[in-house]
Amino acid sequence: MQSGAEWGDSSQPGTLAVVGVAIPLPLWQRGQGPVEEARARAAQAAALAREARLDALRDAREAHIRLEETVARARVARDLLIPSAGVLRARALRGYQAGESGIVPVLDAFRSERDVVLGALQDELAYQEALADWYALTGRSE
Repeated sequence: MQSGAEWGDSSQPGTLAVVGVAIPLPLWQRGQGPVEEARARAAQAAALAREARLDALRDAREAHIRLEETVARARVARDLLIPSAGVLRARALRGYQAGESGIVPVLDAFRSERDVVLGALQDELAYQEALADWYALTGRSE
């Protein structure tokens, strides 16, 4: 049962008060508004949960891809680039010692080797950071 009163209604001049009583029908539909509100909140929470789950899945996939790529770069630098730079430096040094070239190619070979080693260290650091991110995201430390 609902009731209400209104005083001084400007749309009805000359009336002092309006009193009303209502009985909503059917009687068994009580509380439907709060039920629908709760259903809407539940649907919204479910949508937010799905969004969070998809965000977590995306983050895990990105971290896995980043881990695979950084480990590949670090291995190439360690297994191929550093040894090749060392061979080039050794050849330049032998050429200088044999009197076949000047000091500039030797210095350039040392500089190139230093740059390659620095790049390899940065690749290793990127791999270690990606691995730490992967462990933090997955909760594993294998």
